[in-house]
Amino acid sequence: MDSIREDFHRYDNFIKKYDLYIWDFDLTLVKIHTYATEVKEEDVTSLSWKKFMNQLSDPVFFRDLVIYLIGNKKKVAIASFGKYNIIKTYMDRLFNDNHIFDKHNIITPDQNIRHLRNGTDKNQYIIDLSREYNINYNKIVFFDDTLINTNNAKDLGVLSVEINKNEGFTKRVWESLIPKEIDTNDKEMNEKIIYPLNESKNKDTNKNTDKNTDKNTDKNTDKNINIEKESNVIEGFENKTLSFMINDRYLTWINIIAIIFIIVYFYFKYYLH
Repeated sequence: MDSIREDFHRYDNFIKKYDLYIWDFDLTLVKIHTYATEVKEEDVTSLSWKKFMNQLSDPVFFRDLVIYLIGNKKKVAIASFGKYNIIKTYMDRLFNDNHIFDKHNIITPDQNIRHLRNGTDKNQYIIDLSREYNINYNKIVFFDDTLINTNNAKDLGVLSVEINKNEGFTKRVWESLIPKEIDTNDKEMNEKIIYPLNESKNKDTNKNTDKNTDKNTDKNTDKNINIEKESNVIEGFENKTLSFMINDRYLTWINIIAIIFIIVYFYFKYYLH
């Protein structure tokens, strides 16, 4: 069986808000009106796979979406004024599984007298499914191609989506419900994750700058102290060691002069006389 391998995880923020997804059948999941054209079961089973798939609005996306919803413990249902056996035949062939849709989640008039066909909306269908699964109306999404059905369903508090008869339920219709939400979540994530990281980087940079400034200041201070010490030694002659060095120099000259004087004295005394 073909699969488009959709990344349905990107819809999780939307999906987690709702627990029951209900579709109409004729002109919603299929392109034709099976009830008005009196389609029979053998008409469905005898179709080639290509012709069968061409009768559905967006079969691969719908099939994979339903499987993903069920895998996430969500409920799915079909509420139609058509015939149960026809809908069941289409769904069994599409899913290659006769347990995805059956009497518990395909609601039609021929299964329950409460589900009338003419002159009514589908609110009773929605009410019964809500009670069956114990799900509040504000947790239900309802897709239908008839305006009176979608408008009246809104009065119950469900998320009601009118389907264009010429398009049916498609991936585009599904994604039209959620792009704003995806964009909003992306912005929120950017605000919560990106900006604080930038701020922390700036803080770290400032800290490092401060540390470097402190280090440089300390180094400069040490240098200034050393210079001041040197200047004190050279200019002020306040260093005791240097003072002793100067005194020793004078004493040396005095000693030299004294020695010369003694030599001259003895020379004149003994040699000239």
